[in-house]
Amino acid sequence: WESAVSFINLSPFLLRHLSAQQAWSWADYGTALAATSADVATAFLQAAKPFLQQAEAHEKTLSRWVQGGQWFLQEVWPRVESKCAGNTALLLAGGFTQRLDTNLVKTLAGAPDRYRQLPQISDLQQFYDGVDIVVNPVTLGTGLKIKNVEALYCGKPLVTTSHSAVGLPESLMQHIQVADAAEHFAAALVTLIEDDDFRKRTADGIRRTAHSEFSESAVYASFARWLDSPRVGAKS
Repeated sequence: WESAVSFINLSPFLLRHLSAQQAWSWADYGTALAATSADVATAFLQAAKPFLQQAEAHEKTLSRWVQGGQWFLQEVWPRVESKCAGNTALLLAGGFTQRLDTNLVKTLAGAPDRYRQLPQISDLQQFYDGVDIVVNPVTLGTGLKIKNVEALYCGKPLVTTSHSAVGLPESLMQHIQVADAAEHFAAALVTLIEDDDFRKRTADGIRRTAHSEFSESAVYASFARWLDSPRVGAKS
């Protein structure tokens, strides 16, 4: 019984990302093991912990996206719409969209021609081909934000926070709109929406620089040099 309780306590992060059938099978399997033998159940829990910890880490990452999304919808988007009414359409993409405040979503969903959710993306290139500007309002987390790299490599103007821009090459920073305050974030977005020439110049600069910075030869250049360099103890 104690092992079954431990299993249940460990499972929420994982079960949230499974279908109902998968979740039932997982829970049923763990409960059956606990009923069979405490030793077997304990061994199962020990084996499952790394998987569950990974799911917990994913949950934390997702919560950061939710927090950033809520802030954008509450503080930034109303400012953008007040300036660009009828000239904007918002597409929220990614699993985090299913965790957003339902009242916010219902309000936005009242204008389906200007708001859409896309929880899963099957074709990344097709997705980026269908948008003009990308925003990344995340303010928490560590490491280089891969979503930024994807957008930049696809030549999309990017509005993001100073936290989310950490790790990007200086050559790209001159083409990116970085803002932390809601009014500045909205102003940067409005400029890109209203100024077609500026948006096109920004996209061209991003595409050209990103393809140089993130090309296969650039990414693996230092590793290739290391492979070609003479090393102590190496046989010629």
